[in-house]
Amino acid sequence: ALLAALLFVVLAILLPRNLLPISMLGAPLAAAALVLLYLRSARAKRRARFEEQLPEAIDLIVRSLKVGHPLSGAMAVVGRELPAPVSTEFAIASDEISYGQDIPTAFAKMAERMPVPDLGYFAMAVQIQQESGGNLVESLAKLCGVIRERFRMFRKVKALTAEGRFS
Repeated sequence: ALLAALLFVVLAILLPRNLLPISMLGAPLAAAALVLLYLRSARAKRRARFEEQLPEAIDLIVRSLKVGHPLSGAMAVVGRELPAPVSTEFAIASDEISYGQDIPTAFAKMAERMPVPDLGYFAMAVQIQQESGGNLVESLAKLCGVIRERFRMFRKVKALTAEGRFS
């Protein structure tokens, strides 16, 4: 509302008097558009930070599982030790598990809250391990390596194409 009022004052000063009704309608619409653009940008930045921190979180889970912690305990360690936003999402999932939700459902909800493809792969690996068994530590370690290699490849492509984009 404050942004809309400020935009109205600016438009009222800049536009002629006969266009005052347009500024009365345009200011709230422009303010709403600016707020939505800001929220979209903030969401994209949060998602990008989460994607960058996810390999560290998976690596910490792998180390915790190797030590002997259960998966829910490893998730709680990620929630306590790593910076936001990955810590907040894993802490929420850990709380859901401690309140009685099963682990694959908690990961599926986290993947819905944070629509990152790598998190979906992580949730699927945990679900497969829960249903059919297997070595979760090995599969998560391989997933972490694949994610890191993919980021390395994207950074290399970005560096190689930087000159062309710059020119």
